[in-house]
Amino acid sequence: MTKLQRISLQSNRLETMSGLGACTLLVELYLSHNGIWTMDAQLTQLKNLKVLDVSNNRISKVENLHGLTQLEDLWLNDNQIAGLEGLDDALADQRGGLTTIYLENNPAALEEGYKERIMQLLPNLVQLDADVLPGKEVL
Repeated sequence: MTKLQRISLQSNRLETMSGLGACTLLVELYLSHNGIWTMDAQLTQLKNLKVLDVSNNRISKVENLHGLTQLEDLWLNDNQIAGLEGLDDALADQRGGLTTIYLENNPAALEEGYKERIMQLLPNLVQLDADVLPGKEVL
């Protein structure tokens, strides 16, 4: 499993991400529609990761993304992320490279100034939730 570049474990009733840290060549990781509670510290070992989909889980905090400088797409929609506090630190290593982030259908997305704050935090963002940002259309 250490040479895998893509793992799709959607809709498998998983509750943790344990065991994935050994898959250090992963480029794409799809774990949506499970019962995952936390973003495991093993994520920090996946230095080649470009796509992380943990949508539709039970995640309440964005964490353990430090060192994932290759990350381009982050899907966190339909979780239980309560607010935007701590997001600056959690996404510090993705500021320059993250082009797509989904946070819709979390309580955090209802905060006043949500879109503006995310766009300010991630200057190279092209897509926020289901919306391609004005002037950032990809041809």
